[in-house]
Amino acid sequence: MTGPDEAGSAFVEGDEKLTVVGIGASAGGLSALKTFFANLPESTGLTFVVVIHLSPEHESHLAELLQPFCKLPVQQVNETVALLADHVYVIPPGRNLNSIDTHLRLSDLEAERRDRAPIDHFFRTLAATHDGHAVGVILTGTGSDGTLGIKEIKGRFGLTIVQDPNEAEFDGMPQSAISTRLIDRVLPVAEIPGEILRYTHTQPRIVVPEDESDHFDEGQRQIQRQIFTQIRARTGRDFSRYKRSTIMRRIQRRMQLNHVEELGRYLELLRDQPQEARALAEEILITVTNFFRDREVFETLENDVIPQLFKNKGPDESIRLWSVGCATGEEAYSLAILLLESAAHLDNPPRLQVFASDLHEPSLRVAREGLYSGDIEIDVSAERARRFFIKEESGFRVRKEVRELVVFAPHNLMGDPPFSKLDLITCRNVLIYLQRDVQRDVIQVFHYALNPSGYLVLGTSETSDRSDLFHLENKRHCVYRKRNVPTHALQLPVFPFTRGWHNHAEAHPDTDPKAPVSYGALHQKMVERYAPPSILLNPANKVVHFSEKAGRYLVHPGGEPTFSVFKLVREELRLELRAALVAASKEGCPVRSKPIKLLLDGEQRHLVIHVRPAEEREEQDLTLVIFEELTESKEEGGGSNRGNGTSTTELQAELELYKQRLQTVIEEYESGQEEMNAANEELQSANEELRSTMEELETSKEELQSMNEELATVNQENRHKVEELSQLSNDLQNLLSATDIATIFLDSEFRILRYTPQVGKLFNIRMTDRGRPLSDLTHRLGYDRLNGDAQDVLARLVPVDREVQDLEGNWYLTRVRPYRSTSEHIGGVVITFVDITERKRFEEQLAEANRTLEARVKERTQQVSELASKLTMAEQEERRRVSQVLHDDLQQLLYGIQIKLRLVEEKLSKMGQPQLTELVADTRSWILQAIEKTRQLTVDLSPPILKTEGLAEALEWLQSQMQELHGLKVEMTIHRAPYTPDHDLRVLVFQIVRELLFNVKKHADVNRAHIELDQTREHILVRVSDLGCGFDQAMMESEHEMDPGFGLVAARERLKFLGGALQIDATPGEGTSILIKVPARPDWLQEAHAPPPAKT
Repeated sequence: MTGPDEAGSAFVEGDEKLTVVGIGASAGGLSALKTFFANLPESTGLTFVVVIHLSPEHESHLAELLQPFCKLPVQQVNETVALLADHVYVIPPGRNLNSIDTHLRLSDLEAERRDRAPIDHFFRTLAATHDGHAVGVILTGTGSDGTLGIKEIKGRFGLTIVQDPNEAEFDGMPQSAISTRLIDRVLPVAEIPGEILRYTHTQPRIVVPEDESDHFDEGQRQIQRQIFTQIRARTGRDFSRYKRSTIMRRIQRRMQLNHVEELGRYLELLRDQPQEARALAEEILITVTNFFRDREVFETLENDVIPQLFKNKGPDESIRLWSVGCATGEEAYSLAILLLESAAHLDNPPRLQVFASDLHEPSLRVAREGLYSGDIEIDVSAERARRFFIKEESGFRVRKEVRELVVFAPHNLMGDPPFSKLDLITCRNVLIYLQRDVQRDVIQVFHYALNPSGYLVLGTSETSDRSDLFHLENKRHCVYRKRNVPTHALQLPVFPFTRGWHNHAEAHPDTDPKAPVSYGALHQKMVERYAPPSILLNPANKVVHFSEKAGRYLVHPGGEPTFSVFKLVREELRLELRAALVAASKEGCPVRSKPIKLLLDGEQRHLVIHVRPAEEREEQDLTLVIFEELTESKEEGGGSNRGNGTSTTELQAELELYKQRLQTVIEEYESGQEEMNAANEELQSANEELRSTMEELETSKEELQSMNEELATVNQENRHKVEELSQLSNDLQNLLSATDIATIFLDSEFRILRYTPQVGKLFNIRMTDRGRPLSDLTHRLGYDRLNGDAQDVLARLVPVDREVQDLEGNWYLTRVRPYRSTSEHIGGVVITFVDITERKRFEEQLAEANRTLEARVKERTQQVSELASKLTMAEQEERRRVSQVLHDDLQQLLYGIQIKLRLVEEKLSKMGQPQLTELVADTRSWILQAIEKTRQLTVDLSPPILKTEGLAEALEWLQSQMQELHGLKVEMTIHRAPYTPDHDLRVLVFQIVRELLFNVKKHADVNRAHIELDQTREHILVRVSDLGCGFDQAMMESEHEMDPGFGLVAARERLKFLGGALQIDATPGEGTSILIKVPARPDWLQEAHAPPPAKT
């Protein structure tokens, strides 16, 4: 019995570990999955992972197809993701899914199609990482994918459910899983979600000890004893010496399956339902194993252990192995395969024998049959599958040469004598179920059964604490070797009720144990015991049965095992036996040989062989060979008869002649036999070739079947996509009709593909016009370029929009667009006509309102500009007036005060008042400074030269002032005007030029500038330039707006109010040129100086 490792995996009350439901499906799976998720509530507390056979060459839309039917979020796994409750995860195409702790991780798909089993792959990782919290569900599909994974989940205390094969669209996968006998529920797919929720929401209130030394509630212990009693009464099995944690975990799972939370209630269930006791016993004896399970362990056996077994073994010796707890035989056959592979390298290998035992008779029946599901290819290499298995429709059958090496037998480790003279014992994951003292006794049994230096292999969670009996050879893989110490007298502890499983398959407490015996069978047994020894042969002279004492006349030849009577019978008997068999076959009647001298037990004996062919139809052409030893009386009687007629010499001569003739016949027979054997070998060779061809065809069939499943899945997805597209087409058609937009679809030849009903208002079109060129249709639009625009759009792929009018005056927005498919293929042209008559009317009204508003804004802008200009000139006039007041009034007053103070200073000096004299002198100094400031301010506000002279003279004066006061040399180029500009205009231009010269001095890093004045009758043009550092005009303008002191922005605005402009041309590193342009006589200035209208 093999199963999960128990250590550290006990489920304790209140465990909140996330439960993951793995769902496997193949062909027809999409419909089943929709039904499954449609019956799932929106809150489950579970995580669902869907693994379905998908084609690696096609993109999958499974998640999108399932989402409308599922209340939980559905997502395809495209990278490592954390598992969340109430989420559904879907496998992507071309990848394997792995459960890694609390995450899902992707891995590459196997290269060979025959090796791909994505459902098994995921289920195995799920069982390993979610011990006791995994649910495996198999839905419709062909093949056997998922079968091995289901076994792993069941072996680790998980729940296994299969869709009812009668309901499944394809029943291959469900039937394969059911054949394991490890399925908990077989249900219609709509009922599976409810069963999962009932199972996971049932929380048995029991305590599962993690260690045998843990405290165990006495009430629970008492109920456990009664449960053991019920199992013994119903099945004959006693599990009282199994580990309590093992038993309680199995009981807990059965309680969940029966939706029972109280242990006492489960005891009542056992009493009321006898079949539940058998189900619990099967649960405890759960049989989960695979070929070459734990591959590294078998690699160690193959490379390190088995080669040691063949050392110093001759052809007359044997290698004997014992697989303990063999379950359904996969491990035993794996060991036999390793032996055969090693023996193939030897010329004269020893005899091979594998004993395999288990308590569970149903599992042994499966093992003896040697037929396994097709998914063993995951664990068995292609070479081994070809050599040691025969591919059949229902799976793989172990070849006869392997099956003949293995003997399967029911065996109780604690009640039956062990097999003896063994070279290797494998007992993996059996001891972990037993209590410590029982383990020690079993280890002693193994020590007794092994040959000196024999090997013992235990499970990875098992150890042998009997270091006095075994020493550890390989710690990682638990390989031990027998110590050659004396074995104490073996005392076999006996379990009560050790009868075979099959004897109690139908056990019932009311059954009468004293069943009537068969006297016929008893008589036959006694006759066989006291009759002469005999053997039973089939038509091929192969032994099919031995009597109890026939072995004294037989031998075991070396080489391969055989049942041929001519190789088994002793050499002294072969000649007479062969002659008797030939005679009996020809004559069809019993034949008795002559007495044959034979040395038995050191004494000379005489033996007669009786050959009796079958006489009844039901005896199936069998032949009975009886070995009769002659007594002394018979021997003497035989001798006297011979003496009466013929002399001994004559008889011996005659006998010699017969022997020669018989030898000749035998040689001819053997020659013919050899020819037949040669022909038979040729037939076998042809048969092998045929079988190889059949296997190749089977492989091709499997690949085609797998591809067919993938195509079926893709086809199902495509069918649903077509349905969605059909629905989308209907929605689009209704949308086009509802929007009242006339639409025409043209192909690449400008033929009409389809159109909306609104097109009939504009074109003379009928249903029969589909396929006709657009140019053949007449329309009611003023749109002569329609065909040309369609051709241009298809040629240049540039959309065209036009507003056209029909004969009734209605306006349409015509849009001509290329027809693009989802793959960006251009398949023609789409023309739409949107009625914009109302919009055009509103646009015309809006345009008229805009024109009116623009006129008003223009008028107001002109008024504001004139007001601003007048304000600017008023400012200049105010400057001039203030300048005049400062010059004419304040300055004259200050001069008068200066004169008076000078007179006061003279008088005080004469009067001898030095302090007052000094004070008046200081005051006079301040007055002089004030006069100078007022003079300068007068010049800044309105230079006097501007009043008496023209602009050119003022600029020449400014030239000298800049040189004299600021060290800036200014060059002048003046083109004088035939007129003198208005005074206020002269002041404004002068101030701007002066500000620009100051900018040159402060920012240009040069001491030279140039002024060019050009006055025409229309404009005054002044250019101020330098060859300084220049600046980035765009950046500086932005900065100037934040720094009004720079002057450019302010100057530009002042000129703008007068209808003028300020143009800047600056380049970093090359200098700056600024042009001032202002009308010589602004309109408002002309109006201001015009004479008032004459009064009438």
